[in-house]
Amino acid sequence: MITVIVVIAAIVIGVVLWFLRDRKVQRTEDMNYHFTNTVEYINTGNYVRAKEECEQAQKLAEKLKDSSMRNRLQEYSFVIETVILADESYSSADYEAAEEYYLSALDRTRYADNVGTDYIENKLENISVFLSVEDYINLGDSLLEQGDYDGAEEKYLLAKKAALSVHDAEGKQTAMDSLEKLYEEKADAESAAQEEADSQAQQTVAAAEMVAAGDKACLEKDYVGAKVYYTMAVAKYGEVADTAGQEDAQKKLDAVEEKLSEQEEQKNTAAAYESQGEACRQSGDLWGAKSQYLSAKSVYQELGSDEDVQRIEGILSDIDMQITEG
Repeated sequence: MITVIVVIAAIVIGVVLWFLRDRKVQRTEDMNYHFTNTVEYINTGNYVRAKEECEQAQKLAEKLKDSSMRNRLQEYSFVIETVILADESYSSADYEAAEEYYLSALDRTRYADNVGTDYIENKLENISVFLSVEDYINLGDSLLEQGDYDGAEEKYLLAKKAALSVHDAEGKQTAMDSLEKLYEEKADAESAAQEEADSQAQQTVAAAEMVAAGDKACLEKDYVGAKVYYTMAVAKYGEVADTAGQEDAQKKLDAVEEKLSEQEEQKNTAAAYESQGEACRQSGDLWGAKSQYLSAKSVYQELGSDEDVQRIEGILSDIDMQITEG
């Protein structure tokens, strides 16, 4: 009887041990299966499914109390979770955040058998291009603000090329919009420049006409009129920044002002002769008076003052009559 009980107990224990062993073997196989799937999904860039498989493998590693595999899977899990966060930032075009996550994940891959490094490095390369697109556009904007249209166009075209290389539709559109804006501003600037050039040409012609009018006035000894024309010409040349024209007009203006100053002195001299002549006439010195008035007449003739010449001739006629009568 005892022998039978021992045999039965041995059989039961054997069955239990076999069951436990079989369950462990099955769990180990399942864990390895999920781990293999984790690696395969990572290699295909499907980190969401990789996360699911990794979690299944982790649960089995816990049940198996496999500390080595548990630690290994923990490193895989960190890489997977970080890449998922990076992918989310990448998809929302937050490339700076994505770059930070990818770099963190890449750093930890050395503890996870360097899994997924190709995927991560490819993303980082794309981010570099995406950021270069943004940098090129920013540089283009800066050059555009400075009025450097050729430089801005070059940067926008580089941005467009970079965006096309990584299928960055948003970056491409931004570059194209920037180019369109540039061409519009360039056309407006060229139109404004042409209008300014036309206006300056008209101003220059007007200034030249004023100089010509001043020259004509000088020939006619109308120095007051000449001064007005030359003064206007100097101002016009200054408005169009024509230094040479302005200097030439200024020289003529200076010469006219000097001539006017000389004329003023001559008028004063003639007036003095008249005053002295009248004094002689009043004192009865008719020959002395005639001499003074003749001097005054000579000055007025030099000045081209016909009116004053005629006036003096009238006085001289009166004096001659007085001399004859005397």
